[in-house]
Amino acid sequence: MKLDGLKQLVKEELERALNKVKVKVDYITAERDGGPGIDGSTTEQIDQADYDKYKDNLLSSFWRGIAKEAADDRIYKIEKVTKL
Repeated sequence: MKLDGLKQLVKEELERALNKVKVKVDYITAERDGGPGIDGSTTEQIDQADYDKYKDNLLSSFWRGIAKEAADDRIYKIEKVTKL
């Protein structure tokens, strides 16, 4: 394999690896009255398409969107986001 071909292969693999990030989102669900409920968490693999889908006006909206899907739209508060 020529050096240019190897460089291209490494570049593609790095882009693929960097586009597949796992995050753990810890959250508290909301009760029907709007107050805090139980603790929960979700671990998701995200890529640029996911980021583009969830980012609204603030970066926190991105994590809220991921947690809402996991908690079935009952998020009271995002406690912590950890990159794995």
